[in-house]
Amino acid sequence: MTQSQNEKSREEEELIIPDQLVADTSRPLPRANLASRAIAALWALRVFVTIVSLMVIYTFAQHLYQPMRGVCTDSFTSITLPDENAHQQTS
Repeated sequence: MTQSQNEKSREEEELIIPDQLVADTSRPLPRANLASRAIAALWALRVFVTIVSLMVIYTFAQHLYQPMRGVCTDSFTSITLPDENAHQQTS
């Protein structure tokens, strides 16, 4: 856009009442004409997001109702240190 066109658009915006601006911006846009590959890609993305969302919800719900298995609440009892005497005996 040239500077004169830019100035004209600013002047037009200043002349528009805020209610008119809201009315103009709230009009829905027509559907975009997309190629069949783009439509297929968007549908694949929708299916992927749906599947991943269901997996996350299922995992969250499963962990709500079942305690986590194999997780020790006391971290010191799960640590086993090697016996120093056993190491010296083998060498």
